[in-house]
Amino acid sequence: MAISLTTKLISELGNSTGSVLPIWVKDVTQDTATTLVYSKNGGKHDGKEKAIEEYGTGIVWVCGIPFMKKIIDKTVYKAAKINPDFDIKKLKEGASDSLEYSLEKAKVYAKDQLPELEKVLKNKNLAKGLFIGKFIASTAISMAALSGLIHLKQKTTENKIKEKLLSDEVVQKNLQEKADFNYFMGANKKENLSFKGAASVLANFMYNPVWNMSILDGAISGTRLVKARKGERGEVLFKEASVISFFYILAGPIQKGLEKLSEKLFKKPINLDYKVLADDEFVKTVKDGSLKNAIKDFKTTNKQGVEVLDYIWENQGNALVETLKKSGVVPTRENPSFFKKLINGKNLKNAAESKIDALKYMDPEEILSQIDIIENFVNKMPVQDIKKHMKTTKALKIASIFGNIAISVLFLGIIQPMLAIKRRELKGGDKENPAIKEAEQKAKIELKLK
Repeated sequence: MAISLTTKLISELGNSTGSVLPIWVKDVTQDTATTLVYSKNGGKHDGKEKAIEEYGTGIVWVCGIPFMKKIIDKTVYKAAKINPDFDIKKLKEGASDSLEYSLEKAKVYAKDQLPELEKVLKNKNLAKGLFIGKFIASTAISMAALSGLIHLKQKTTENKIKEKLLSDEVVQKNLQEKADFNYFMGANKKENLSFKGAASVLANFMYNPVWNMSILDGAISGTRLVKARKGERGEVLFKEASVISFFYILAGPIQKGLEKLSEKLFKKPINLDYKVLADDEFVKTVKDGSLKNAIKDFKTTNKQGVEVLDYIWENQGNALVETLKKSGVVPTRENPSFFKKLINGKNLKNAAESKIDALKYMDPEEILSQIDIIENFVNKMPVQDIKKHMKTTKALKIASIFGNIAISVLFLGIIQPMLAIKRRELKGGDKENPAIKEAEQKAKIELKLK
């Protein structure tokens, strides 16, 4: 059975800890809501500032970093003859799915990937260096673009203020035709991005997929705080802390909470990946008992670490391993990425037809956790009239995914900006951004002095 685009899309949206798609959807939606809230309820310059910064940052984040990484993959990695798809976590000391382990398995199950693995074996330090260099380069360039974007936003507001003041009749009389916009622009203080301490976080970044996304947003937040004007840093800090919390820290717990609530209320577990729930072959293996028997076979002994990986490699084709492939915890080679699928518009191959990717990392703990989730589902799902039950289960899963997104957007796009505007009123007596108010006063004084 082919996996449809809709199924893959919903599955990606539900992957709060491993896919950028739900973060991108939340980002675009909350950016729109934030811009509308500030345009309607904030100061006169707020809406335009938010539109420039929020949408501009989204473009830098979504397009800039992946674009730079792709260029590096096609140039630097190609010149070094190292496959950029190789998962650097295989080089972590003590890893169960180590490079050496993958080489042994590839000799039997993935012979065509042996040359790629052997190249990395001979050039471990080069592979690590390329990975770290790609991260630093793509992040630094993107942060420089973001810094310029924030500067553009602030200068656009300053120019609007000065245009307004210069259009005033009294100011026109005082200045006559001597207005010099460059006088008010001020010196453009350049700020160099610092990577001091990067080495201490790169180790975590290399081995933790959550860091792979969150460290970039952390750098964005830091840049925004550094570039924030006097009087608005508290507001920026609250906003950035909220974004980091809802995009990364709370995304997983909120999804799990909604799934537990659904199971409690409707007696149906929905914590499997949506593309597994939507797969007819999976439903068939639940109904005929083959999945339950495969789980029982796996659990005949208390497998840990390498034993888990051995079972996966040696039992490809059985119901459990194929379900693990569909869920994504066992990486496969033949399934194109979501974005390639989106561009090509062709059906994805069923994971059951795919081979395990020896270049990618398999986490035994993650696999064991997923097996427990599958077992819980199999034990609780009624075999009789299973298609009817699966229809309800899929609907509940979709509701939980979009509910998670909605909660994030509600807070970040509406509640957070409304609280920020209310804070302005309590501190300054009006809805104007205090930094913009100060810029207006400064411009007035400079005009008088001129």
